[in-house]
Amino acid sequence: MTDRPKPKWWRLYAIVPVMIGLLLLEAQWRLSSWEHKLAQLGIVLFALALVVLWSLSNLYALVIEDSADDSLSVHPLPITPVRRLDCPKHDAVQNPLTFLPSSDAERRN
Repeated sequence: MTDRPKPKWWRLYAIVPVMIGLLLLEAQWRLSSWEHKLAQLGIVLFALALVVLWSLSNLYALVIEDSADDSLSVHPLPITPVRRLDCPKHDAVQNPLTFLPSSDAERRN
C-alpha cells in the first residue's frame, strides 16, 4: 500500500511570521533610509525565494493532490452530428453568386 505524498503546508505558512519578524527586527536597526529600503527588499526577496523553494520541493505532492480530486475532471458534452440543411439559403451560402462586369464598365487603376 502506497501513501500519496502530501504538501507540507505548515512550512509555507511559517514563511509569513518569519518575514514579519525580520521586518520588525530590521526596523530596530539604525540605518539610513536607503539602507532600510535595501534591507526590506532583501527580506522580501528572501521570503519569495523561500516560497519558490517550497513550491519546487512540494511540486510532486501538489500535482498528485490535484489529479486525485475527481471534481476537477471535465466531462465534455456529447457531440451531435451536423446534418446538411436542404434549403435555398444554405445553397446560396455554399455557392455565392458571381457577377461578371458589364460591357460598358470602365477599368480603373
